[in-house]
Amino acid sequence: MSKKYNIATPIRPTEFGIEVSSRAEFPYNMLSNFAPTNFVFDGVQINSIEGFLQSLKTKDIAKQKQICSLVGVKAKGAGKKLNKIRKNDNH
Repeated sequence: MSKKYNIATPIRPTEFGIEVSSRAEFPYNMLSNFAPTNFVFDGVQINSIEGFLQSLKTKDIAKQKQICSLVGVKAKGAGKKLNKIRKNDNH
């Protein structure tokens, strides 16, 4: 069972390692897929690793670019919407 954290609870390194959650304190939170990490890949502006990963769920280039512009839970939410669309298309 995973431990529940309040969004305001700072997460610190422990003897067991570091938490790379977006809720962790800087600089550890920058290792999260949800962190804002602006870069250009193949000519596309990407604002987070999560946005990039979620964009790979579609072949629609315009949709990929839109998802790549998202950060954090917004990017994850866009990926969840794509999952629902794909699931409905397969039935």
